[in-house]
This record gives sequence, structure tokens and C-alpha cells, in this order.
Amino acid sequence: MTRKRSLYGLLIVLIYGCQQAPSNNNEAKHQQQKHRSNYLMKYTDSTMQSYAETAYSGLVNHQYKFPSSTNFEQIINDVYLIDIKKSKFDDIDLVDDNGPIPIAIKHKNFIYIFDHMPEGEAIVNDSLTFHLNNYLFNKNTESRNSLLNSTNEQYLLDLVEKFGYTKDEYLLKYVLNKKHKKEESDQMGTTDE
Repeated sequence: MTRKRSLYGLLIVLIYGCQQAPSNNNEAKHQQQKHRSNYLMKYTDSTMQSYAETAYSGLVNHQYKFPSSTNFEQIINDVYLIDIKKSKFDDIDLVDDNGPIPIAIKHKNFIYIFDHMPEGEAIVNDSLTFHLNNYLFNKNTESRNSLLNSTNEQYLLDLVEKFGYTKDEYLLKYVLNKKHKKEESDQMGTTDE
């Protein structure tokens, strides 16, 4: 019971903290956007274009409802802290990690995960592409739940952990519960030694 209370207390503090000092949060976002704009993809080669076309075809096959350009740009800005309107390019890296990279396709209003395999083969996961877009741009909770119950869960966890995305209370609670369970497990592991 006390663990549950402390978890909810932590949740309230996090939610309250995210809502406080909007000028500081906006300033931090602005600084991050300025810094990250240097990492926007500066080219489109035929390989990347092929991946984007494959991802787009998968979305069409799933009968995905594409967002308006305005909605797409706003959600990318809210979630990934990048103002894609300022980019001269259509393919935009949304993170500057070495791992799988979410890429925004500005002229078609969708994102896909670019995961280049060591053998040179790239994988465009149709299910991941559909559910991630459907969750982010259409607020589809079934797609969110599908991702959370799959091997692609980390992409949603990253939205909260890396980018500070807090607009989905269920996802926020999910991440906090997962962290709490991991901390408990880690503590139990250290006390057994």
C-alpha cells in the first residue's frame, strides 16, 4: 500500500512539475530545437528514398489516415522538439542516436523507423510504422497498447524518457510503473548478495 502511494505521489510530482514554469520548459525546448536543427538530415539518397516509399506503401496498405501538414508539424514539434517547418529537406532525422532512427517524411506526413542492419539490409517494420503513426497522429490507444505489448515497446518508452512526452497519462503511468518495478527488482537483487 505504501509503495502504491509513493508511486502515485511520484506521478503527481512529475505531472505537476511538467506543468509548472512553462516559460522555462519552453525556453529549454527552444534551445534544444536550435541545437538539434543542426542534425536534420541534409540529403536524400536513393536507398533512403526506397525505405520511405516502402514505409509509405505499408501505411497505405493498412489504410492509415494521414494527418494534415499542420497537425503533423505540431505533433513532431511537441513530441520530438523539432520544428520541421524550418527544414529545407523532406527526410528529417528526429533523433541523433546511433540506433534505430525515427525519420519524418515531411511532404507525406508520416514517420518511420530507419533501422540499418549490419549486413546492409534495412528493415521497415510495417506494423511498427503503422502503430507508431496511428498512435502519435491519430491518438489511437489500440495502437499504443499494441506497441506496449510488442517487442517495439521501447519506441514509446523513449517518448517519455528521452523527449519528456507527458500528454498521454496512461503511457506516463506505464513508464513510471515499469521503472518502479525495475528499481524494486534491482534492490532485491542487491540485497540477496
